[in-house]
Amino acid sequence: MTLTMHTIETQRFGTIDIGAEETIRVVEPMPGFDELEMVALIPADEAGIFVWFQSATPPDVAFLAVNPFLFHPGYDIELGNDAMELLEAERSDDVVVYTFVTIRDSEATANLAAPFIVNTRTRRAMQVILDGDWPMRAPLDFRTSPAGTSDERAS
Repeated sequence: MTLTMHTIETQRFGTIDIGAEETIRVVEPMPGFDELEMVALIPADEAGIFVWFQSATPPDVAFLAVNPFLFHPGYDIELGNDAMELLEAERSDDVVVYTFVTIRDSEATANLAAPFIVNTRTRRAMQVILDGDWPMRAPLDFRTSPAGTSDERAS
């Protein structure tokens, strides 16, 4: 079996090679990032809590992301049928939820209002804008975060 490798020039990581098995197809345009089509997940820390979503197209975009359940155990989302179909998810166990992180003035926050959902089986992903009162800048408190599993799934 031949694996296809892509070499991309990134601002953050320099030249990197990513395999087809490491790429994720973005199936719906993200607000403000219509050209974003493929991303690669790159671990951001040794504990595996944070990951970089490094764009392959265009290669100058990268987002820091986190499993929101590690910092906000009460976080709960429900994916609609349309999202599940676009992701080609058969069950909620097929998907993993990430939220994008912003760091300003030494404070890290996560956008709980617009999680990024990845189908780990089909490698398809999309950002979902949630209805409700989830904050766009929910603080990430490293002192109270459980260091447990980062494999939480959507319901």
